[in-house]
Amino acid sequence: MSNVRDNNYMYAFRPFVFVKCVSKGVGDRYNGPKARSGHRIVCDDKNLYSFGGYNPLLNHDPDLWNDPVLLGNRPLFKELWKYNFASKVWRRLLCNETIPNEVASSAVILTGSIMMIYGGTGYPFATVCSNRLHVCNLREDYKLQLVQVEGSTPREQYGQALILDGPYLYTVGGTTGFDYYADVHRLDLRTCVWEEVYVCIGRAKEEPQGRYRHELAFDGTRIYLLGGGTAAVVYGFQVELS
Repeated sequence: MSNVRDNNYMYAFRPFVFVKCVSKGVGDRYNGPKARSGHRIVCDDKNLYSFGGYNPLLNHDPDLWNDPVLLGNRPLFKELWKYNFASKVWRRLLCNETIPNEVASSAVILTGSIMMIYGGTGYPFATVCSNRLHVCNLREDYKLQLVQVEGSTPREQYGQALILDGPYLYTVGGTTGFDYYADVHRLDLRTCVWEEVYVCIGRAKEEPQGRYRHELAFDGTRIYLLGGGTAAVVYGFQVELS
C-alpha cells in the first residue's frame, strides 16, 4: 500500500446543499405523516423522528376519519413518526397510548437514544399547557415515560426551548397563551430536581423579553437565545444569555 503522504489527494465538498428526501410508499400511495405545524423533530445518524403537531384542516380529511390513532385527538397529531434515511420509508410508531395530550409547540431534544419531550399545549391552544417531562427510548419500545420531578417547577407553558449540558436540562422561555416569559430553569437529571437559574423581573436592561417558539444554541459556556416572539412582536438574533 502506498504511503498517503506520497500522493496528491484532492477532495471537493459542497456544504449547505439542500437535497429533497423522497419517501417511498406502497405503490403510488404516500404513507408518511400528514401536513402539520407545531411538531418537533430530532434525528440521529440513521433516523429522523417527528413528534406531535397540529393541522386545523385535519377534521376535513376523509382519509383520517377512521384512523384509530387520531380519532378523538383531531386537530392534533398525537403520534410519533420515524423516517429511515437508508430505506426512505416513514413508519408511525405504536406508542400513542403513552403520548401526552399536549403535543403542539412542545420542546424536544435527543441525547443518545433517549428523546426528551417537555411542555407543550393541547387544543384549543393555551386551554391546557404542560410543564411535564417525558422520555422515550428510541432503541427499545418507543413508549413515553413521565419523569417524576421535585423542586421549583417551571410554569405550565408551550413554545419553550431546551438545551442539555451534561446532567442538566435547561428550559428557557415559553408562554401560557396570555403571558410570555424568558425565565431560565434547569433540571438535574440525576436527582430529578428543578431549580430556578434566572427569573426575568427587569433587574437588568440586558434581560431578554418574554417569548415563545424561539431557538437556543449552546457552546459549552453560554446559551444563545435566537428569535421567537409574541402575538404582536417578532424578535431578532441579538440576544445572548450567559
